[in-house]
Amino acid sequence: WILKGSIQPSDWLGTFRLKDVLLGAGLGLVIVGAMFALLHGTALGPVIEAGAGQIEAKVRGMGVHRHFLAFALFLSVIHSLIEEVYWRWFVYRNLSQLISKPKAHGIAALGFSAHHIVVLSQFFPLSTAIFLGLNVGIGGLLWSLMRDRQQGLWGAWISHMVVDLGIMWIGAALMGFI
Repeated sequence: WILKGSIQPSDWLGTFRLKDVLLGAGLGLVIVGAMFALLHGTALGPVIEAGAGQIEAKVRGMGVHRHFLAFALFLSVIHSLIEEVYWRWFVYRNLSQLISKPKAHGIAALGFSAHHIVVLSQFFPLSTAIFLGLNVGIGGLLWSLMRDRQQGLWGAWISHMVVDLGIMWIGAALMGFI
């Protein structure tokens, strides 16, 4: 509405290509593998485990624990799409029309990172939130590059969805839901 442009799903999703989806799924699995490695193979694991109590309190306080699977699927499928449309299609794409693509990629990734640092700082020490948020920003940069190369969000969305499913799995395990 502000930019007086079309916002049809075909505008932001682009053309469905199986290779884009497979690349996105593959990247997502690599990122999930890295998350499990950080959780189980580094000093970060105990810090994340210590934050699980605060996350569980929030989940229970919102009543989400009763429907955690539905919540996890909503967050992983729908919320990841909303974030991709906003950060990659709206923010990155519009920035890339105003400034150079490398700068647009960087600014969009920093914004995505900062947004997640704010959320993560509610559950973890600030240094941990910044570290995790910067890693989220790297993911955002990769998804922005993917969106640019594929001229659509299919690959980035699938990758983001896989990563969010991994986060939900880790969270469910830490909270004792599985």
